[in-house]
Amino acid sequence: MPHPKKMHNSGAFRVSLILLASMCIILLNTTASLAEPETKLRVGIREVIPFIFIDENQQPSGYSIDLWMAIADQLNLKYSFVPSTGISSTLQDMKDGKLDLAIGAITITEEREKLFDFSYSHFHTGLGIMTRDNLEYSVAGLFSSFFTAGRLINIAGFFLFLLLSAHVIWLAEKKANCSFHCKYLPGIFEGIYWTIVTASTVGYGDYIPKSKLGKFLSVLIIIISLPLFGIFVADFTSDITLHKIRSNINGPKDLDGKLVGVVKGSTSDKYLTQEHLGILEEYVNEEELLSHLLEGGLDAVVLDLPTLQYYANTEGKGKVKIVGKMFNKQDYAFLYPEGSKLNETINRILLKLCENGTVSNIHKKWFGDPKDG
Repeated sequence: MPHPKKMHNSGAFRVSLILLASMCIILLNTTASLAEPETKLRVGIREVIPFIFIDENQQPSGYSIDLWMAIADQLNLKYSFVPSTGISSTLQDMKDGKLDLAIGAITITEEREKLFDFSYSHFHTGLGIMTRDNLEYSVAGLFSSFFTAGRLINIAGFFLFLLLSAHVIWLAEKKANCSFHCKYLPGIFEGIYWTIVTASTVGYGDYIPKSKLGKFLSVLIIIISLPLFGIFVADFTSDITLHKIRSNINGPKDLDGKLVGVVKGSTSDKYLTQEHLGILEEYVNEEELLSHLLEGGLDAVVLDLPTLQYYANTEGKGKVKIVGKMFNKQDYAFLYPEGSKLNETINRILLKLCENGTVSNIHKKWFGDPKDG
């Protein structure tokens, strides 16, 4: 019969083995959930140069891609990229649970912090302003800026008044010794001619109302048409002046009254809306926005300064220029769903890469050495 003490030791040994095995399984599962998840992490990206480029084969590259790959290599993470058309689309995908994290030029804001979690900041920057480098006065540009929908309505109303006045004066004068032609078609043209000459204060005197009614109506037409014509001319001449100086932009305050392009839902969109600066045109992405600037459809664009600097030194060289100084300073970070377990783990690796110079080397690769600037 086994000794009771030996049986007790044997039971304790078995319990210890079971506990040790359980701890190993838990540890392996925890490690696997971070290092080798059963499903790939869904990493949201969008094209925003030079942080992320997406080629015709949907292969991404850029500063943010290099930084993420360095982090993923450290943690042995499996992932797949999920492209979107713009920042609004990325944020919506995150809300809908379609992403595990998002990378790129994503600015930390109070509004976004209420809905999502952010990693430590990995890039410090701000907003900038870009205009075309060869802004010139052009008749086509003048007409496109002047003849807006609102102004066309005002112009139509003014000419409708002139036409009505021509009919009134012709009807009053056609029986008074025929000061105007008695027949309608020639007579009404003479009435239009007289109304325009009278409203513009030219007053040639070749057509003069002779009846008492005609003279009374002439006074009313002059009183009404004179200020209307003055407003019409003043509006047109002021637009010519503004068109000539529209390129005089040196900072955010100079955007007032200018047609400014922004990416919908971006920090530049929020900032300019909040500060009531510029007449904003919203675009889905940077590519569409910059293309419209070159075509002459915008006075300026406001985007993150690194994007503007890269574009001005590459595709837009000699075509665009950055004006003024950086404003509305901001920080970029990775974006996660609220409460994500990835955040703390990735933050530790991000700090490690900052300390060992990896982040600095990636920055130099895409933006050059600051000492050389």
